[in-house]
Amino acid sequence: MDEGFTQKEMLIRILDKLEKIEAKAVSTHEMAKETNGKVKLHTKLIFALGGIIVSVVGFLLSHIMVSAE
Repeated sequence: MDEGFTQKEMLIRILDKLEKIEAKAVSTHEMAKETNGKVKLHTKLIFALGGIIVSVVGFLLSHIMVSAE
């Protein structure tokens, strides 16, 4: 008896493994897109908050300087 696999069985196993790899790649790609979107959002929020803080501090300093005169 032949203990090896036929070519058809080997091709089926290889295709199954390739499908699993493809599914993992797709899920990783989707996760990367989602993470990248969150990072961009957080970056925009940080810059916006920084701008707001600078504006408020500038307003307060100008208000204090005008009041001191």
